[in-house]
Amino acid sequence: MDAVLPEDWALEIETLKHVFLDQFKEQEKPNEFELTLLPNPDASSEDENRVGLVLRVRLNRGYPDEMPSLSLSPLKSVTARETRDLLERLCDQGRELLGMQMLYPLAQFLVDWLIERNMSELEKMKDSAERLDELDRMAEQEEYERRNKDGTMVTKENFDAWFRDFLARHPEKIQMPKEGGVAVPKDRLTGREYFEQSALKGLSLEGLPTSEEQANVNWKLFALEEAYQKDE
Repeated sequence: MDAVLPEDWALEIETLKHVFLDQFKEQEKPNEFELTLLPNPDASSEDENRVGLVLRVRLNRGYPDEMPSLSLSPLKSVTARETRDLLERLCDQGRELLGMQMLYPLAQFLVDWLIERNMSELEKMKDSAERLDELDRMAEQEEYERRNKDGTMVTKENFDAWFRDFLARHPEKIQMPKEGGVAVPKDRLTGREYFEQSALKGLSLEGLPTSEEQANVNWKLFALEEAYQKDE
């Protein structure tokens, strides 16, 4: 092949360079080039291009009345069988375009296939992510139901541990008990009285706020219960 291309070839190749920009790669011989084809070449993330192909072209002396030599290889997520089938279809397209400039139409044929395939792959990825989310939700629901069904035995030890952690995380709930309050029957303890006589008596408050720091239980939390018992 001559070092200088026929003018119509040169114009056609120059058009491809302007269309495909960085996807166009010149080869050693002027009548040969390579195109990296992607469905979304301007994508900000590689994940947006789930498929890709590499098209290699060599223009023969009789072009465009003679087919160019074409080779196709997968770049991303295209099987060998799909690549062979695409190359056959590409050659069929080329034979229908004999006598005309065909380089851009052939490249665009592959790009259209990639766009359609990419949309399918993105949908599959989205469906897969949604299925994983659903499985996570089901697992959480099963764990919630299992805990509600089986329960956890409450002992003095694990109650004390929980209560110490609760007070450590919510020191604002602690304050000094005050005189007075709502009268209740002596044979029935309010939550406040039970709290005073059981929880605090048996619990070491070491490491929690001291009385000097005005740290004690917020008895307003029991107001509703005391009012309810008064009504009874």
